[in-house]
Amino acid sequence: MERENSGTKRIIKKVLLLLVVTLSIAIVSISGFAIWSLWYYPQAWGSRDLGDGLYLLDFDHGKIIVYGTNIEGKACFGGEYIIPSFEESYSSDPKLSRKLIVLDAASNDDWLIAKLYNYENKENLYAVFDKRIMEIESRNWHNYVQYFYNILEFYDYCKHQDIDLSFAE
Repeated sequence: MERENSGTKRIIKKVLLLLVVTLSIAIVSISGFAIWSLWYYPQAWGSRDLGDGLYLLDFDHGKIIVYGTNIEGKACFGGEYIIPSFEESYSSDPKLSRKLIVLDAASNDDWLIAKLYNYENKENLYAVFDKRIMEIESRNWHNYVQYFYNILEFYDYCKHQDIDLSFAE
């Protein structure tokens, strides 16, 4: 009887040791992937770099563009609202959590364009931001965003400003 108990105890110890080793490997692997993805796959964290410190974030019921102030690795987790501004972002209608969200964005060294959706009037609108203003003004860049409610006016403005960008969608 005692021999059976010692054999059972050894099996239990081996199973517990195997369990601890397996859990340790899993924790290290998950932590390693999380750290790796911060540097090499920031999209996994809902962050897309638009250059010059600007990021498209998957954030609170929609996408927004921010000047990143909370950055880990190459992933941004928050910052100063640019498109839409903080005030424009939230709806006064209690049934809607968001007023404006970004559907898509594109950028180059000088310009950023964005396609937005307005939940209150259920229409698309377009935004253009001249990134060169960031060299002159220190903050409140959302004040320099130009919005267009007509796609033809938006395309005309882009053409006259030599903004050679397009949306993926």
